[in-house]
Amino acid sequence: MTKIGEIKEIWRYPVKGMAGEPLISGRLGEQGLDGDRIWALRDLARKEIQS
Repeated sequence: MTKIGEIKEIWRYPVKGMAGEPLISGRLGEQGLDGDRIWALRDLARKEIQS
């Protein structure tokens, strides 16, 4: 089997657009990495989700 890459770090971003956290391990499910981007910030004045 040919090696095409190597994972050196895995990061999770619980809140979209904010600082992430490095993981030692994580669970990957049908919807992606558990706990990744489970929250977002909404700007009521602009009526949009912030990135």
